[in-house]
Amino acid sequence: MKITMKLMMLMTGVLTASILICGGFAYADTIIVSPGESIQDAIDTALATDTVEVREGVYDLDAVITMKDEVDLVAQYVSAGYPEVRVKARIVAASGTSVEPVKLEGIYVDVFDFGDVGVEIPAGSQYVLIKNVIVRANNNDGITLDTASDVTIESSTVDVSNNIAGDSCIDSADSIYTAENNILTLEDPSIENANAIESDNDNVTLEYNCILGKLSPVTLAHKGTLFASPGYEDKINGDFRLAMAGTDPQSAEYYRTSSIAFDSGDPASDLSWEIQIADNNEAIDLGAYGNTRYTAVTTLPADFDLDGDADVNDLNLWKSNRFTIGKTFFDGDTNGDGDVDVNDLNIWKSHRFTTVPQ
Repeated sequence: MKITMKLMMLMTGVLTASILICGGFAYADTIIVSPGESIQDAIDTALATDTVEVREGVYDLDAVITMKDEVDLVAQYVSAGYPEVRVKARIVAASGTSVEPVKLEGIYVDVFDFGDVGVEIPAGSQYVLIKNVIVRANNNDGITLDTASDVTIESSTVDVSNNIAGDSCIDSADSIYTAENNILTLEDPSIENANAIESDNDNVTLEYNCILGKLSPVTLAHKGTLFASPGYEDKINGDFRLAMAGTDPQSAEYYRTSSIAFDSGDPASDLSWEIQIADNNEAIDLGAYGNTRYTAVTTLPADFDLDGDADVNDLNLWKSNRFTIGKTFFDGDTNGDGDVDVNDLNIWKSHRFTTVPQ
């Protein structure tokens, strides 16, 4: 078959353009993992700057997952938060770059049944971001760092059950890291040499954390710390949401929360996904559910404009977005499923012309 000169020139131009694009920029891909598939295989296949995105489900591995430098491991992100992606395996982090840290985000690391360390940041790791992660450990450390630097642990929940001497929520050796907006809890903080945070130096920045346990050394500087139990919904069964004070939507108590970790985050934190009202000091909730659609709704379920009542203005917001997807509470998605549909309308109807109890 003859190929005309014009076609050859066109093909050459496309090839040249492809080479220039690929040569000038790193192409990032997203590799999807669903229940029954291998997270480790996806990581091994990924190239630098790729993202391994894990779909909702339980990954019962009883194993170790080793991340790769510059490859993110994240839970699937839906309209305004993360679904539950529970991984029963120790996760070994890797390194990122000063421009883009490697991310471990939105994953529930559940090593309760086999007593392993939850997340390990190995020797020499740097530029690591751990965000909206739950670590459920048992008789072992939650997160460990070994000669790591430029690590940020943010809006995460680390709980250690059946702790003994030497167990910590975060245990670091010769490392530099920042922990902010987290909840860190030991089941028995009174045990000697069991510390919520254990560090062999003072190169630790602690800001706006809820800590049930001690700091070692005691000289560690900290800001905005709550030394108290956060009040989990059902810790025994692994539910680390923050407990509400009441269950009756018509009572004032329902809108006042029992957990001290509500609205206690850094006031400078991004508030883009967390529902806010005027009297919460514009601060996100602490822990893994802070700044996601799984935070407690501290307003009327159908008060989309947050003016204190569910009225025709809120109905109009629902109407303007009805039967669309990828929406948030402020668009009329009352039940947090990302869709504005008849289910949300029915919730508005059940609360119409009511106000937040004072």
